[in-house]
Amino acid sequence: MLPDIHLDYETYEDIISAARNRIISLYPEWTDYNYHDPGITLIELFAWMKESQQYYMDQIGVQNKLKYLKLLGIRRRPKIPACTLSRMWVAEDLSVMAGMKFYAGDICFESIGRRYFAAGDIAGCASLTRAGEWDFVGREQLQFGHSLRFYPFGREPEPGNAFYICFDRPVPPGEPIGIYLEIFNGYPVTRNRIAGGSCQPLASISWEFYGGNGWEKIPRPEDGTWGLLQDGFLRLAVPGHMERTAVQGREGRYIRGVLMEQEYDVPPRITAVSANVDEVIQRDTLAQYRDFPADRNSPVVLDTCLGITGVSRMFVGRGGAYYPWDEFEKEVDAQRGNAILNIPWDRLPEDVEGIRVVSMEYEYSMFHVIGEGTGFPNQEFDLEDRELLYESLEILVRDAVDQEAYCRWNKVEDFGGSSPESRDYVFDSENGILRFGDCIRGMAPEGEILLISCARSRGSGGNIKAGKLNRLGLAANGVRLTNITDGAGGEDEESLEESFARARRAVRTCGCAVSDGDYEQRVKMTPGLMVESCRVVHEDRRQRFQRPDGGFSVHIVVKPYSLSGRGIVSRSYEKNILNFLEPCRQLGTEIAVLQPEYIEMSVFCEVVLKSQYSSFGGAVKARIEEFMSPYEREFGAAVSYGGLYGALDRMEAVRAVRRLAFDTKGNGVLHSAGGDIVLPPNGVLWLSQVKCSVSIEE
Repeated sequence: MLPDIHLDYETYEDIISAARNRIISLYPEWTDYNYHDPGITLIELFAWMKESQQYYMDQIGVQNKLKYLKLLGIRRRPKIPACTLSRMWVAEDLSVMAGMKFYAGDICFESIGRRYFAAGDIAGCASLTRAGEWDFVGREQLQFGHSLRFYPFGREPEPGNAFYICFDRPVPPGEPIGIYLEIFNGYPVTRNRIAGGSCQPLASISWEFYGGNGWEKIPRPEDGTWGLLQDGFLRLAVPGHMERTAVQGREGRYIRGVLMEQEYDVPPRITAVSANVDEVIQRDTLAQYRDFPADRNSPVVLDTCLGITGVSRMFVGRGGAYYPWDEFEKEVDAQRGNAILNIPWDRLPEDVEGIRVVSMEYEYSMFHVIGEGTGFPNQEFDLEDRELLYESLEILVRDAVDQEAYCRWNKVEDFGGSSPESRDYVFDSENGILRFGDCIRGMAPEGEILLISCARSRGSGGNIKAGKLNRLGLAANGVRLTNITDGAGGEDEESLEESFARARRAVRTCGCAVSDGDYEQRVKMTPGLMVESCRVVHEDRRQRFQRPDGGFSVHIVVKPYSLSGRGIVSRSYEKNILNFLEPCRQLGTEIAVLQPEYIEMSVFCEVVLKSQYSSFGGAVKARIEEFMSPYEREFGAAVSYGGLYGALDRMEAVRAVRRLAFDTKGNGVLHSAGGDIVLPPNGVLWLSQVKCSVSIEE
């Protein structure tokens, strides 16, 4: 372990005392040690200097601490905006642009993408099985807060079953809609949420709409529920006109999901559905840019709220630089909800590589220029705004040679990798300061500095309570809105102390699975699955890993949760588990997922109840089931005959236990002389029946 070196180990008094003690050996003629002596005064002066030097030598500056974090692979976490779900009621169909602002008091939220909201929302949902079983729920039952128990593919899903979503009005072709589905997750074993990345869905669903040619496929739907496994959005765009049709006698305009393949552990159950719910983020975008190809056949279309309502400035890209271009007209199409830039293409230079359009709020456009670079090293510009998001900030700087051109500068964590020619800058979002290099590490700007992208956020201050969102940024008639969930995920910028605490936790955390517990813990965390229990099985520790070819193997038996209590490991389960274990798998190790061996057990007992407890026969059976419950989750357990006997005998209502017997069916079961049942390493108990014969004492 590295020694903890302290350079500031002497106090001012210690330094003076040590110097005085050396006087007699260095200069015996010096006998006056009082404060008035000039020599003592000089000793005190140099002691103060030494103590100050030691203090500063022992300090570690902020820049050094950031370097240490970088060496550990840790980056200070920037501010994270909060998110919440907004619910809208609209009198007429409404298209909400990306970046539309919503307000909870003075706290601004924005829509993430373009969304279509239908007047009246969804009229109803239905499920239709291959056997013809039909279940329909209406508009009122689909509202949030109701105790809905709707199984979209029936209680026993199978290929061919269909889930229908009914609308009163047709969804306009090409308009992106987001259908939010709230999925029940209140089982004894909670399903692990899929936060992103790759996951193998447990079902394949084909989404279709009823159009002029009958049922037509909807291309490229984005299923945030991963096959109705978790709450999320089903985002899609109907490619054609929706026609009215009748399904099981109910007329409407329908979108349906047909179950093609399924390996569900439990049948999906929906508790609420709405097409007028959207995710909004606590962010206030002040400026943004978008790049377009220099193609006269491709119109320059702005489809964000800021692009339509804000001030736009256009640049043409040539030779890696950007040149302002004022010859354009912005035409707003209110019906389509976008703005088109009419550009005289014949006047543009022939060597144009692309077009960049910067859009800003009108009030912010006057702060578009944040300063003028002087060419001197270590320039700093105070943006006077500590709510700016680190990731959102981008700048252009006027070129020192070509005064008409602006160049893109790169945002870096520090200037450690910058050269004198590097156009780099550091953004200190904690203090709202823009810093440039010293001409050795990073070029110094010399010219006008433009802020072309930035957004504000309050971090943890955006975690508002449900029901606080109440106002739309743009005027719209017949619109009501609120947020149906608490704001969540908002975090303030991480301090250095918090970064080092996270680094210490990361250093102590092993990224590879080594022990049995490492594998078992990670299997239970597999996204999208409901793993009731699992265990690494092996005969002894020596044979656990070693293979004849010198490699290693790990065998994990997994019990998925199921309503029947006898879940099996499907192909999707196995693939998800192996994919999730892959990053922590040691080189040369093979992992195998095993099916559980269910040991069917029946319990027979005869008990005598006390006369005052004659109606407690059901309590005896419940006590047996309670005793056996832990063994239904534990692999390789030893079911104690004496333990169950004692549990029954200690019941207040029981006078005596006359007979207790176990009957088991399954492979690898061992019976002890004392009546205990020892399950195999991959075996888990399944209590099939409990028979109690009850008599009353005379």
